[in-house]
Amino acid sequence: MKKKNISNPLEIALEHSTRIAHALEKLEEHGRGIRSRARELPGLLAQSGLIPTVVLYMSKVGGKNSLFQNAFNFIDKGDETVLENIREEFTDKEGTGYIIFLAAIASALSKLTNNKINLMEQNGGYNQISLHSIAENALKYLSKPSTESIELAVGEKLLLEYLLQMKRLLEAFIPGTEE
Repeated sequence: MKKKNISNPLEIALEHSTRIAHALEKLEEHGRGIRSRARELPGLLAQSGLIPTVVLYMSKVGGKNSLFQNAFNFIDKGDETVLENIREEFTDKEGTGYIIFLAAIASALSKLTNNKINLMEQNGGYNQISLHSIAENALKYLSKPSTESIELAVGEKLLLEYLLQMKRLLEAFIPGTEE
């Protein structure tokens, strides 16, 4: 049976937040960074826009391509075997939240737009968010109105709804999210 494509922000947020909440059993000490990203990301996206937000998160995790692939496989496919690698790599504990939500943005945006907006590309055997893909999408968005710029604007709006739902769900699923 073919897997159904999900394009509803609430359904995707429920799927992703359930995975994250369950993963905190293994990433418990990283919960604060994950919760912080869940709270800050909707406001950051609304204030700054998609491209600057993604670039900021990329700068926080550096060039950890294989680690991004692990986070993406966890968020997108539910592969929990990669969580130990993520936990070991980010000893500062804040980086875990950045890489999990960077992967969540890439996964959700692809699902919400039926792959019309894809921030990923293959590089050295790894899927990664690429500056080339971001620049390409930024140029579409900033150019004169076109189908692509409209798709990006709609994708950004759907992504914001997804992130608001993620925030609400993680606040419900994970104790101690209120500060």
